[in-house]
Amino acid sequence: MNASRLRFNLGDLDRLFRVLLGLALGFIYWEFNMLPALWLGLALVLTAVIRFCPVYALFNWDSLDLDPSKTVIPWEEFLDMLPPPAPVKEQAPEALMKPKRQLEPVVAPVAFHLPPELTQALIKDIEKNALDEMLVVRFFENFFGCRVTVVPVGHLHSYSCKFTDHTVSFDFAKLKATLLARLKETRLAA
Repeated sequence: MNASRLRFNLGDLDRLFRVLLGLALGFIYWEFNMLPALWLGLALVLTAVIRFCPVYALFNWDSLDLDPSKTVIPWEEFLDMLPPPAPVKEQAPEALMKPKRQLEPVVAPVAFHLPPELTQALIKDIEKNALDEMLVVRFFENFFGCRVTVVPVGHLHSYSCKFTDHTVSFDFAKLKATLLARLKETRLAA
């Protein structure tokens, strides 16, 4: 057997199911004194604990992609391959006089887009909260051509997005909602 078959091959949902079934089989043994139920239950619980099933390895199966909370695309590596967003030019003094926080932020999207299948996968991962905060911020920077500065406000953060002629402040929920709207817009345009 090669080394790639000896890696973890059980996802979290599969492990949970195995533990629950193993406990049920243990209860059957306890109530009806059926020794095979005990052995099968122990085997299921043991495979769940070590995250490896020899039967799955024999047939080269895994249940890792069944986990709803996991992302299949390495978004951080994907972003690292992209060129960095263009640097933001310094604002003119009159632009600095504008209020930094507007009631309804004005955000103009740039021409950055992804292929439709990647856009759909990114939407799905953002909606499932599978991306961490900084990845969402990095995608926002790419899709809107701005620099985002994280401003700590107590135990929460505010995000200051610096464009060439103005600055817009968001909380994370608004930043994420604006990015999702842009992604859905580009998906429909494709």
